Amino acid sequence: MNPRKFSLALVLLVLSGCGHVIRPELAPNYGRFDFSDPRCRLSPQPTLGTNEVGIRYFGAGGLYVEWQGNALLMAPFFSNPSTLRVPGGHIRSDPWAVRRGLYGMDLSRVRAIAAGHSHYDHIGDLPLLAREYLPGVPIWVNQTGANALASEHVPSPVEVLEKGPEWIRLQDSAGRDLPIRFRKVPSKHAPHFWGIHLARKSIDQPWTTPWEQRHWLALQEGNTFAFVIDLMSPTEPEKPLFRIYYQDAANPRGIGAPVLDAGDDKPFDLAVLCMASYTFVRNHPEFILGTVKPRHVLIAHYEDFFQNRAYPVRFVFPLIDSLANRFLVRTREAIEKQGTLGPGPEGTVCGPSTRAYTMPMPGEWMRFRVR
Repeated sequence: MNPRKFSLALVLLVLSGCGHVIRPELAPNYGRFDFSDPRCRLSPQPTLGTNEVGIRYFGAGGLYVEWQGNALLMAPFFSNPSTLRVPGGHIRSDPWAVRRGLYGMDLSRVRAIAAGHSHYDHIGDLPLLAREYLPGVPIWVNQTGANALASEHVPSPVEVLEKGPEWIRLQDSAGRDLPIRFRKVPSKHAPHFWGIHLARKSIDQPWTTPWEQRHWLALQEGNTFAFVIDLMSPTEPEKPLFRIYYQDAANPRGIGAPVLDAGDDKPFDLAVLCMASYTFVRNHPEFILGTVKPRHVLIAHYEDFFQNRAYPVRFVFPLIDSLANRFLVRTREAIEKQGTLGPGPEGTVCGPSTRAYTMPMPGEWMRFRVR
């Protein structure tokens, strides 16, 4: 990227600040929601019933999905280097931030990790996670991510999404199939701001230089994927009971729509959509909502991932209050128009939540019932 462009963007980022308030009519569970000063506690990890799905939002689009005692991690990242460190600082995970982000979780249930692209805010903590918390758990990334991880010698199998099977089935340590599967969906990453698209290239050869000698922006994007995640019947192994569409980057109109097998008419129960940079692509979220037609939307990747602290939470630059509120309005109108409105998470959520969407705080636990 042109250094002058980045410097200009950096100055604008520092000067502009970020939003943090959702209007009362869009957060009816609170009347008005201020992410920088939430008047609620994060929901604790739920005890799941046999027909319940547990989901935890990490921040930066990261997600934990648990079903029938097994879990899938999507793009877990917690280190959040500061704005000034990103262009010049070397890649170095923050052990305390990772520990804080994972606190209270039973990691023995995690059977796989996946990420839709290989920017630092999606795979930057994977070496530390593999070494310290999840050794042996398969990591699914694009070819660029696999080439970057080659120099880290992680104690886990690194699998390449481009070379993987159509459906990737989670397995236990004995190689037995588990009731979770996922499928990659070719997608595309939106520009970060005003036509500037950071680290958009690929890494074509396996790295040999350790990450700690490279800069954060050396982690390139590579191919971008969304995912279909199916939670399967424990008694009918090929029958999906709960279906999720997941993206960790806003996709342009006409790109990122899932193509499923002939005769597969299972509807989508949940869509996890990225809010960041949505103004720099056309017709997001309407295009993907009209294609997927989910019953509920989980809005993610909205918070400032340049701050390495739990609170206060602010929106990522250049997402200001009016743009965040507009995204919620457009999401609600799209869901209501197509008539697919369904139940949201069970119980209370610390974050704006309606029947159409939920915008959880980082660290929030949610519980969805399989109906």
